[in-house]
Amino acid sequence: SLEKEGIFSLCWLGPGATPAGDDYISGWITAHKRIFGIKSPEISAFYLKWKPASTTWLSGWIIRDALDGKIWSRGKKILEALDGDSSSQLQEALSAVLSWGHTSGLAWLAGLRDGIK
Repeated sequence: SLEKEGIFSLCWLGPGATPAGDDYISGWITAHKRIFGIKSPEISAFYLKWKPASTTWLSGWIIRDALDGKIWSRGKKILEALDGDSSSQLQEALSAVLSWGHTSGLAWLAGLRDGIK
């Protein structure tokens, strides 16, 4: 279970070049870094356990970018829209993320949401 194994248990979960579990992790890391900064104990625990070889090459880079505080453009637009007060800007950003891959955008948003909780 996620409670027992932690976020690491989602690595490489699902098909594709960026499995949904990895996309979720990337969104979760983005939220944690945004809210708690580098000192998040959850991020530190994940960083110590995670190995890039535990997933696909592309997902490995996406997760590394998230750990380094880098946000891909669609995710960055979501965060900018959340900081603003324009519902149309948020709607556009959400639409762009949801059109990201087969399940990537939805999984990333789920991770972002859970990371904010």
